[in-house]
Amino acid sequence: MGKRVEFGHVLKIQEISQGIVTGYSVHKGNPSDKTLLVNAIKQHKQLFEKAPREVAADRGYYSKPNEDSLEELGVKHNSIPKPGKKSKKRSEVENTKKFKKLQKFRAGVAGRISCLKRSFGMRRSYIRGLKGTSIWCGYLIFSHNLRKAARLIMG
Repeated sequence: MGKRVEFGHVLKIQEISQGIVTGYSVHKGNPSDKTLLVNAIKQHKQLFEKAPREVAADRGYYSKPNEDSLEELGVKHNSIPKPGKKSKKRSEVENTKKFKKLQKFRAGVAGRISCLKRSFGMRRSYIRGLKGTSIWCGYLIFSHNLRKAARLIMG
């Protein structure tokens, strides 16, 4: 018999280009990514007192209202692929160098999650419940950020 696995929490992380995790949230169940994007940008804006210049996310975050909200919040470039059939104009947007560059950065987030799992123990929370899991993730992200900051300072 395999080990008991319990699903039920989704972790959303935000990071800046230097690899520092600047925000995270733990959610019960499986909320749609579309509902998480605007709040993440507002959180970034509150923390840094300005909107990020660029936002990269996977296609699960795409919606026309999200694109409009990003623009209203002051985001200059967004790289969120539209799922499904694309118009010629949309295909041209998604084939720009800037869009592709941001998507390559976004792919690096998977590496960050892998690092958090392998090096910091994010595979399993040892504090139960939604609040406990949120605290556990905070500890791990804090540890990761300390190591990352030290490496950036040391060169």
